Amino acid sequence: MRIWRAVDHPVLGVIYDPGNLAREGKEAFPVSLIAQSDAIRHVHVKDYVFAPDLPNGRRAVPPGEGMLGWGAIIAALSQLGYEGDLTLEYETRWVPDELPPPEIGLAIGRDFLRRCLEGDPGR
Repeated sequence: MRIWRAVDHPVLGVIYDPGNLAREGKEAFPVSLIAQSDAIRHVHVKDYVFAPDLPNGRRAVPPGEGMLGWGAIIAALSQLGYEGDLTLEYETRWVPDELPPPEIGLAIGRDFLRRCLEGDPGR
């Protein structure tokens, strides 16, 4: 955020990616959202669960089936007035054996995000 503030240009923003922040042990939601709120121009949506048996310590799952609390994140983004895009970041390139096939997993993620946007994430 120091870099974003130092550049101070109206077209520069940040991608809010709470999954990466949590994985890297950085500021978790809601601290990360508050810290980045003025700069958020795009949001990456992915989810995971802890999996100590895997080398990276996590297993990718479709959004809404993991630990990231996307219902609360989407609600908070809405309260902040965020009207930008949400991208389903389906990481089959990096974790090809963890996620369901895209035609299944992306549909799960899409439907979950729709419920979140309607105010009823369901889980």
